[in-house]
Amino acid sequence: CWWVARWLVRRRPLVRSVRFVSGLLALCLLLGVEFTAVLALQGRTLDAWLASRSSPVGGVWLVSMALFALFPGLVASRDPQ
Repeated sequence: CWWVARWLVRRRPLVRSVRFVSGLLALCLLLGVEFTAVLALQGRTLDAWLASRSSPVGGVWLVSMALFALFPGLVASRDPQ
């Protein structure tokens, strides 16, 4: 994800705030797909899925999702801002 974010920011330099918003939008899309997969394909309820995230593994998942959302805003573009 870091490499893709860096490639996109260098290809289309945008201001940092727009990059953060795009990261949040990407996170929303990713979570939507994950919720759909959990609910439809695995046959689990949303409560059961949330309960599975209350472990140390869930903490790692949460940190990885936060980093995924922040990557576009954290990578440096070629243009100074």
